[in-house]
Amino acid sequence: MLKNLTFDLILTDLKAQTHKKCFREIAHALADEAGLDPAVLTRLFIYKEKRQTSAIGQGVAILDLQSVRVSQPLLVLAVLDHTVDFSAPDEKPVDLVAAILSPLTDGAVHLQRISGVSRLLRDQALCQSLREAKDRDTLRLLLMAPDKRLYAA
Repeated sequence: MLKNLTFDLILTDLKAQTHKKCFREIAHALADEAGLDPAVLTRLFIYKEKRQTSAIGQGVAILDLQSVRVSQPLLVLAVLDHTVDFSAPDEKPVDLVAAILSPLTDGAVHLQRISGVSRLLRDQALCQSLREAKDRDTLRLLLMAPDKRLYAA
């Protein structure tokens, strides 16, 4: 199991009217960090979404991709400025989106990242706090392991 689940990039007030525009914005932010073409990332997100929704319910979606062009894993959390329809199983619109980008060779570790992010974002109290947070620093503090929050404060 992964001991440290750290989001490399946190996006606040992401403006997108559709899930495709949301993918585009996240892809642009990820592309800068990963050195990848944002148009390619956007197309990959859309392709995966056509096969199966990334929405897991309760206003949360988790995008995940593995690629040979990725040299190190990247995790992104985006808080949307309003809800967007992702065709979630519970029919609730999404306003929290996590994106996990991993090297193709990560295999089981990639699945552990997805599992860890999913477990984290199933905590409704945490998700509500993330939605209400006003800035990146507050979001980062909320995402820290409880034992590390004391040192950061």
